Amino acid sequence: MSANRIVTKQTEWLYEAAAEGATERVKKLLQEKDADVNFHQRAQDANSPLHEASFRKNPDIVRVLLRFKDQHMEEDMNEKSKDPQRKGGQSTWSMINAKNQFGNTPLHAAAMAGCAATVQVLLDAGASVDELNNNHSTPLIVAAKKNQVGACSLLLNAGADPAAKDDVRVLLCFPSR
Repeated sequence: MSANRIVTKQTEWLYEAAAEGATERVKKLLQEKDADVNFHQRAQDANSPLHEASFRKNPDIVRVLLRFKDQHMEEDMNEKSKDPQRKGGQSTWSMINAKNQFGNTPLHAAAMAGCAATVQVLLDAGASVDELNNNHSTPLIVAAKKNQVGACSLLLNAGADPAAKDDVRVLLCFPSR
């Protein structure tokens, strides 16, 4: 994304609606052509609407954003080419693994917040379980440090590496069940 990009009011409102948990407002804004689902807020940690909805424990908005992106990409592919990057910006996969200024993906945000429902939605959509942030922490490490047991369980069941290490070389140790 260009640093000189013009941000529309609809895009700003989309970001705010996702952060506030206003599902119906998000749906309405996504129907407007000027709302950019891939927008990353430059002034506040470079979070996207998907980061905000994930951190604020709103799986419904996460679903809406992902569903919109899938529909938008399909329309673009049918209209323009077989290249999903051509008009739609990022594919759902790259949107779901987009990083903010700290290197956190939406899955890191959901794991940190401890919202198991949001973690599951992101995993179902193909989020990378072992993506590293700027501290070399995976979503599992982030969840474990915040004592988010439900998120840890989902991440482990999805194949997250239980022996992952971060910058301070903290090994994850889970008691046997």
